[in-house]
Amino acid sequence: MWPYFGTSYVADGQATGNVSSLAGQPGTLAQGMSFTYPYGEGPDSWVDEFDAAGGAVCLRDQSSTGRVVSYKLTGGYRTVCSAVIFGALRGPDRNRLMRAYLNHLLHGTGLAEPDRGVRGAGQVRVSPNPASGLVEFQTTGRASSVVVLDASGRSVTECCITDGKALWDASNVPAGTYFVVDKGSGQTVPFVLLH
Repeated sequence: MWPYFGTSYVADGQATGNVSSLAGQPGTLAQGMSFTYPYGEGPDSWVDEFDAAGGAVCLRDQSSTGRVVSYKLTGGYRTVCSAVIFGALRGPDRNRLMRAYLNHLLHGTGLAEPDRGVRGAGQVRVSPNPASGLVEFQTTGRASSVVVLDASGRSVTECCITDGKALWDASNVPAGTYFVVDKGSGQTVPFVLLH
């Protein structure tokens, strides 16, 4: 199983007394991040020790022991293998880490926009994608508005198009997969919100 996660299992952790802090490693998705962990409490029981085997150790504890490994197979899938409980991480970088996890895991999942080469009439484009906060919709057709739908097809908002574009503040909308529909052409483009 471990090769599928680009991870090398090193050892079981101890019954308690494993992790008090975690540091993001340079060049990884957690670069520059740091966390405290409830040392000696419930989440600190039997926290496995990892190393990289094709992946990258992105979080190491206070003893430089690997606890989280990210992996991406060229042209294939991506994983994050964590021995620590995300909900037990403490510190201001938690949201940043979840955003980094989602960005890593959702990259290349088929949510890319259509080819941006030649654009015909009535096409819509989402920027940035994945997005966080302010989202811009651009259209090349005569649409007067676009509709944003959630993954179940429910309407989330409708944005008026002015000079070929509309801006939407999605900062209070839950993270996930959404779809924008150009009301002029009916074209639908998927996009991802990260927070």
